[in-house]
Amino acid sequence: MAHGFVRNGAGEFSYFDALGANIAQGDGTFPGGLNSKGTIFGNFVGIDLVNHAFVLGADGTLAPFDAPGAVNGTFATAINDAGTIVGFFTDSRSERHAFIRASSGGFTVFDVPGAVYGTYALGINDAGAVTGYDSDASGFSHAFVRLRNGVLSEMTASGANYGNVAVSINDAGATAGYVTVVSP
Repeated sequence: MAHGFVRNGAGEFSYFDALGANIAQGDGTFPGGLNSKGTIFGNFVGIDLVNHAFVLGADGTLAPFDAPGAVNGTFATAINDAGTIVGFFTDSRSERHAFIRASSGGFTVFDVPGAVYGTYALGINDAGAVTGYDSDASGFSHAFVRLRNGVLSEMTASGANYGNVAVSINDAGATAGYVTVVSP
């Protein structure tokens, strides 16, 4: 079973478990990262055997959360310094949608137009720009950037013949990711 931990600058460890984590089944609490203010995000499998996300504030307040409409799992993937968390979730039809969770707890759910096999938010910068990928009807993955104002654009890296995925975005707007190349 996994327990989350925080190591402070003096090298001291504090351990925590997400509320509702299925510890009895050997699952646990899995931090995904933290921002410069000490806010941590992560994921856990609950006693309902479904993935949930959590946020742990620098003050020690731990709050589990699910995206609105999530039935078969919420997966947090990144956090910025404002405490905004992004990720994706699975709904009752087993479709994947991206979410943005503000530090206040409010959600924005979005899909890339034309996405057939889901929209996945994987990174966010301090300006609120989100990056990730979606998959079309042919299974081709398209990287995207969604600006804070909702303007969304897809991009295809040169050489990608099966898809590309953007996993992070910095404050200058540069993205990092990978391309998938399938040999003929």
